[in-house]
Amino acid sequence: MNKTADGLMVFAFFLCTAYGLQAANIELGVDRQPPGGEARLPVTISPPPGVQLASITIEINFPHNLLSYQSVRKGPALQSEGSELQVTVEKNPKDLNRSVLRFSATGRRALSGLIADLLFQISKEAKPGEIMRLKNTVAARDLNGKTVAGLKTREGVVSVTPHPKAALSCFFYMH
Repeated sequence: MNKTADGLMVFAFFLCTAYGLQAANIELGVDRQPPGGEARLPVTISPPPGVQLASITIEINFPHNLLSYQSVRKGPALQSEGSELQVTVEKNPKDLNRSVLRFSATGRRALSGLIADLLFQISKEAKPGEIMRLKNTVAARDLNGKTVAGLKTREGVVSVTPHPKAALSCFFYMH
């Protein structure tokens, strides 16, 4: 590239950064639990400066033979009066081994930080070492009702650990 093209790319990057055209990050958390345990996956939003998200909808695909949705707890970002949170779960028609959880949150003020905790029960049939990836798609609107483009998402992960009682019995057996 020439100097003019390099200069234009740097200028465009500066404009995107300075005027809040960076992507908002929406992340599902990570948890490690034994078979039969309860996995807690926090849902967090990190909008860049100048971006104010008013609502978010996340569709999360998960293996229903290994995980079952239990409940949702509102996070600090949804504690204000008038904030809404809705969750529905249905079988994925494209993949009969997976279910789709639809999570919608709307706030009276801009959403940022911990939105909610999703709680899943891990099957007692899950094997230690098994890793479940919860792929997701996200849509969001700003305080003016406009669709926000360029969202970055991170999938949730649930890892199955050995049962803690087995580790304790080995510890006491060895001493």
